[in-house]
Amino acid sequence: MLLRQLLPLIIATLITPLAAQDKYDQTWVLGYPPNRPNNNQNGGVLLNFINEDPDTVYIDIILKLIAGNGQICDEKGEPIFYTNNCQVARFPTMPMENGDGLNPDDQLRDFWCGHNYYNMHQGIVTLPWPGHPGQYGIFHLAWKRYQVFPTIDRIDKFYFTHVDMAANNGAGLVREKNQLLLLDTFADNLTAVRHGNGRDWWLIAPSRGTDTLFLFLFQPDGIHGPLIRQTGLRRSNQLHTFGQAVFSPDGTRYVYADTYTGVHILEFDRCRGTFSCPMQLPYPGKDEGPCGAAISAGGQYLYVSTPTQLYQYDLRVKDIESSKTLTGEYDGFQDPFPSGFYQQMLAPNGKIYMTATNGQRFLHVIHQPDSAGATCDFRQHDLALPSYNGSTLPNFPHFRLYDLPYSPCDTAGVDAPKGLEVLWRPDNKIRLLGNPGSERVFVLLPPCARGEIRVYSLAGVLLTKYPVSCEKTVELDCSLLPAAAYIVTYAPSDGSKPLSAKLVVAR
Repeated sequence: MLLRQLLPLIIATLITPLAAQDKYDQTWVLGYPPNRPNNNQNGGVLLNFINEDPDTVYIDIILKLIAGNGQICDEKGEPIFYTNNCQVARFPTMPMENGDGLNPDDQLRDFWCGHNYYNMHQGIVTLPWPGHPGQYGIFHLAWKRYQVFPTIDRIDKFYFTHVDMAANNGAGLVREKNQLLLLDTFADNLTAVRHGNGRDWWLIAPSRGTDTLFLFLFQPDGIHGPLIRQTGLRRSNQLHTFGQAVFSPDGTRYVYADTYTGVHILEFDRCRGTFSCPMQLPYPGKDEGPCGAAISAGGQYLYVSTPTQLYQYDLRVKDIESSKTLTGEYDGFQDPFPSGFYQQMLAPNGKIYMTATNGQRFLHVIHQPDSAGATCDFRQHDLALPSYNGSTLPNFPHFRLYDLPYSPCDTAGVDAPKGLEVLWRPDNKIRLLGNPGSERVFVLLPPCARGEIRVYSLAGVLLTKYPVSCEKTVELDCSLLPAAAYIVTYAPSDGSKPLSAKLVVAR
């Protein structure tokens, strides 16, 4: 394992509470110059989610956010800097000191950045540095053109750049940039999820054309990794897949979707950084092209978009593919170009926003993502913008995800705000919540649970049983059981060792 310590100027590890960190994605910056506030076409867009429906405001910006879009807010939800994978700017119009020259020494970079953009669609993630207020990390993938015949292009570098927002009286300073984390061949689908300790961050960079995922851990003392995970699900070797990778809001599932690969669904352990229960679904669309994905705030519904269709899947049923429901089909709207479907992002207000496949002055919106079928209320070209957005959204992780209480890795002293706790599911035992209980008790099951829950008397008599197929929790009805002790057993359908726990019914 490689440990990179990239913050020599900070001597002490300053562990700070995370209560305010749910606002790092409260405000989104979209759009591209030249700034023309009166023509309703060019310039920046500010979406502020302080209210249920976002405020949309025209702003001047200096970077084109037409593909790469990395950004972050401070603890109060105010935007502080953004990047297009070419340079870093202090919001809204100030070039940051030492912020130019990201992803250096490449012919493609010189051409794209010469036109103030970088052709990377999900290749930037910006995170607060754990334990170090005012310090941030930009994690970014980079293209390389190899001068051979025929010309070969590939994404071959994974970089880290350190932004110090305490420097220059708050104007910021890029202290270190383009620190090479790994040289390999990557897919353009970089994601992040909070570690189970509620403080650190996992970075996931997929390899192109293989089943390998590279994991890095962002901690107060630096960056650890890579950890290599082989999932058994191979991604396409296509150079441009225009797909999307996302985590569920509770961090338990990782999803990747593109035209050539289909849909990958895996369980994720935030303590150990391991994947399990691989599942591959076929590409749902009738047309090839950009493919987006998002998961509802409650974690039940996955949305996969093709250029002209939006599908909903129920992640809580045994046969996820059979739950596929067409919830939207492109209506032909143009502004002036076709406004098909592409990248999706779950917003702080619980709605899912979606870009078009072309520059548009609108975003598509799923207003009720936790509702089934047509009741999810998908509305095309629904949110009007004051200027064009270049078919991109910020690549934010779920900042409202915290620790895993009672798990082995809940060691950083971080506690989730009340109501935002995520239940830990051990992989080698079952947990009973509300035990002792009188009316109902909940059984927390290991990942990929399939089989039966059985309730026995202490004498070994089977009293009741419940079928299990991929559920995370099962509710036991205790209302008809006399006050006594019982044994609850999960019997896996694959014949592996049953897992048991003692249940007490008290009245």
